[in-house]
Amino acid sequence: MTLFTETSSKNLTRNLPKISIVTPSFNQGHFIEETILSVLSQDYPNLEYIIIDGGSTDETVDIIKKYEKGITYWISEKDRGQSDAINKGLKIATGDVFNWLNSDDLLAPNALWVIGYYFLDHPKSTALLGHLQTFEGENNFSSPYRMTIIKEDLPYNMIFSGMTQQSLFYRMDTVKQLLGVDTRLYFCMDFDLWCRFITHYGLDDIDFTKETLAYFRIHTMAKSQLVYQGYDERRKVLLSMLSTIGISQSYLRELNSDSTGYFFDKKWDFKKKLLPLETVIAYIVELFLVIPYFDYPLSKSIRFWFFSLKNKPFRRRNYFYTLPLRLIYRKTKKQNDFKNKK
Repeated sequence: MTLFTETSSKNLTRNLPKISIVTPSFNQGHFIEETILSVLSQDYPNLEYIIIDGGSTDETVDIIKKYEKGITYWISEKDRGQSDAINKGLKIATGDVFNWLNSDDLLAPNALWVIGYYFLDHPKSTALLGHLQTFEGENNFSSPYRMTIIKEDLPYNMIFSGMTQQSLFYRMDTVKQLLGVDTRLYFCMDFDLWCRFITHYGLDDIDFTKETLAYFRIHTMAKSQLVYQGYDERRKVLLSMLSTIGISQSYLRELNSDSTGYFFDKKWDFKKKLLPLETVIAYIVELFLVIPYFDYPLSKSIRFWFFSLKNKPFRRRNYFYTLPLRLIYRKTKKQNDFKNKK
């Protein structure tokens, strides 16, 4: 029997992996102090905290200076946007584990300790995925959730990943080998990195924790409110990534053609009231064309569709965007089944 002494506790703490957190920032002085405190207040002993600010003209720089003793590196200069800032931080980072935390989001209490001990105990893990909670205001928090991963179905994990980037921590060497995020992307740099990561490293060494690791803030100025513009970028990333895993070019051309009707979600103006008849038609399409090829509980699909009837813009956009993606999955699933039968 081994006694867990104070000395062994100190040694274990000393061996914790270095976690590098990069915060890209621009003119979010009303949020960034809370973000910084969510990182520094954890007192994680092997933290590398980097803030890359794009030349903010509000109170951001003054707030950063207020906490610069706990910040490993920071700079405020004009850059080419969020993706560029993340990569600038990544080049400086020297840790064992990496993620970025946007200047309006938060780390959950003790998240760094959960992450550190997990990677210490699981040296072969390439990534750790925890739960995420969204919040509006001070007390309005959602239930914890995370993206679903099916390890034997690579297309599924691309098409239906439902990114929870804030709670997804990578081994640093994997992200550097992938050359960081794509600076051409404005909305979907996290999705693109995820797709490249699972294509290159596979899914077997990704681990999970039931702990909530981060909080995602919903507010009117967030890029996530421009959901529909982001969907178009995500579609381009998705079709590009599917081409790397052997989906035939003829299918990809068909899926990328507006004339086929797969992207009928573009026909709806999501700022206006959605007619119930339109949602009924869409659900009939899903019921007969998608669900037979789609490992997705029927009850969950019905609930998702029902919520879209409530005229909440975010729910409508989600439902009508993911329906074409389900049709894409049907095509890829059908092709893969055909290959397997041969």
